[in-house]
Amino acid sequence: MPNTNPNTMPNYRHGISNSVIAMQTAVGTYDTPWNEVGAESVEVSPAERNSTTFYSDNAKPATVNGARGNKTINVQFASFSKDFQTNCFGHTIDNTTGAIVESDDDEGGTFAFGYEVQGTIGPIRVWQLGCTTSDPSQSFQTDGDNATESPDTATFTINGDVISGKQRSTLTCNKGDAGFDTFLSAVPTAVTE
Repeated sequence: MPNTNPNTMPNYRHGISNSVIAMQTAVGTYDTPWNEVGAESVEVSPAERNSTTFYSDNAKPATVNGARGNKTINVQFASFSKDFQTNCFGHTIDNTTGAIVESDDDEGGTFAFGYEVQGTIGPIRVWQLGCTTSDPSQSFQTDGDNATESPDTATFTINGDVISGKQRSTLTCNKGDAGFDTFLSAVPTAVTE
C-alpha cells in the first residue's frame, strides 16, 4: 500500500560526520572512542551467503546454504590519523623521526566504527562492531591546472561481537531515541530483547 500521507515522508539520508573509533579490549568490550576526522563516504555492503543445489536419483534436488559471510564497509577518509594507522592497521612509529613504519607482517586490532548519517527528518547514529581492516588504497596525481584530491579508501570487515550473550554486528540510534545524545560517546553494551 503506497504512503499517501505527506506528513510521514521518509528520512532521506545523506552525508557522514562525527566518525569515531573504539578499540576492542575484550569480547563485547571497547575502549573510549576517539574522533577520526575526515570521513568522506561510507558504503555498507550486505553479507552474502552461497547456496548449492545437490541432485541424486533423479529426485527432487536439495538446496544447501553455506555460511553467511560478513558485511563489509567501504570507507573513504581524507587521510587516516596516526592513531588509526597504529591501532587499526598495526603500523609502528619510528622513535627518532615520528614517521609511520609499515611492515608486511603488521597485524591491526579489532575495533568498533561509529558515525552519524544526516537525514531530512533527523540524523542517525551507527556503531559497526568487531571491525578489522587492511591498508588503504591511495592514488596520487601531479597537479595540473586543477588539484585532485587523494583520499584514503579502505574496506572494513564487520565481524560482529558478542553483546548480552548474542552475536551482534550493527547498532543504530535515531534522533529522538533516549540514548541518541551520548550514543557515540561509548560503544553501547546493554542490549535488551
